[in-house]
Amino acid sequence: MYWHHRLARKSSILVIVLSAIFVCGAYWSTRHFSNISKNENFESFVAASSETSDEQDEDLPQVSLEAKLKMAIDKLSAKGISPSALMLENLYYIPSEVPFESYNNTILHQPKSCKTQTLLSILVPSNPASIQEREAIRETWGSVARGHKWPRHMRNYDVRVFFVLGTIGDRNLSEFVDSVAEHKYMSQGTGANNVEQIDPINGGPVNDSDDANETKAYVESIVQQEIKSFDDIIQFDMVDTYANLTRKLLLAFGWLIKSCHVSQFIMKADQDVFVNVPLLYTLLTHYAHKNTIYGHIYPNNWVERQGKWAVDKRTLPVDQYPIYAAGNAYIMSVDAAATVLRLAPYFPYVPVEDAFITGILASVGDVDRIHMSGFTKWSDPLPDECEFINNEIYVGNNATVHDLRIIWWHIMIPNIAGC
Repeated sequence: MYWHHRLARKSSILVIVLSAIFVCGAYWSTRHFSNISKNENFESFVAASSETSDEQDEDLPQVSLEAKLKMAIDKLSAKGISPSALMLENLYYIPSEVPFESYNNTILHQPKSCKTQTLLSILVPSNPASIQEREAIRETWGSVARGHKWPRHMRNYDVRVFFVLGTIGDRNLSEFVDSVAEHKYMSQGTGANNVEQIDPINGGPVNDSDDANETKAYVESIVQQEIKSFDDIIQFDMVDTYANLTRKLLLAFGWLIKSCHVSQFIMKADQDVFVNVPLLYTLLTHYAHKNTIYGHIYPNNWVERQGKWAVDKRTLPVDQYPIYAAGNAYIMSVDAAATVLRLAPYFPYVPVEDAFITGILASVGDVDRIHMSGFTKWSDPLPDECEFINNEIYVGNNATVHDLRIIWWHIMIPNIAGC
């Protein structure tokens, strides 16, 4: 009897304890979830929680994604900047009555299909030997121009990417040979006096007299393969040098306006630039205007008389440029492009492309310039991949071929970056 009584007593205590735990747990749960549901930001709380998923954007309605992009744009400052009216009073800024230059170089290759409605055409200046750079762009941000969707986005972006080439020159050959091997020539052999120079192109011994011609033929054959496979190359009959960059771009503008007249905006992007296509596309869809250039706008920079960006004073008899967009990446409405194209022949040729096209010609043509905080300039370091994932930036420059692929990989799998 004693043990029965003691067991019954223990059972009663256990039941009481379990009941108390259940009641307290139910009370805590009710209070906790009721406080959350009373929170005015409950929906944003749920949305923020769901963003930890690998497929955070796949199941979201497109309107929600569009709203996110517009909110990101609203956080990026944009400011209209005007050139100095006093500066433009200089007689240099009066167009000549007769042309100084003719921009009529023969077009060697042009895309066959360019008639579909396109919001944005992106021109990427590229020398023929930059094979790896073009490949990396096609496989990363430029893949949207080939019918692929941006990672975790449901929509297609009607964007075209064109690579603008001249013809191959000696400097192009040197850059290409350096790019295909860690050293210009690979060595094989065991001793300092028993080293054979191996051509990285054909794998055979180097023949100095034939090497340049063979390399040139190889590069040209690769370009021909690209033309057939991708239909995205515009090539003009001029040696591809920095001095010819202004000419190459103006010719490309003319081709776009004549052959791809349905494009509303034209972008110039260097090969080392990563373009945040969805953010840029949303900007142009909802906020862009005609007769405007968008980019990182420089104030009145000094004209250099020595070095890579040197311009002779007889060609450019002013000491400062008017405001202009940094040349690594800028966008202009198609009517603004037509304006600078119309004025270009009536000024002496200036090889500093960004200052001439988006500064001198745009100022004379009364084209608006908008400084965008999400555009980098050439001296800026490569942005962190999280700046692209979180839509904090439109473009970033100084990216190697490897960098382009790493950024793209993080955009495809954002949780890996820990953004």
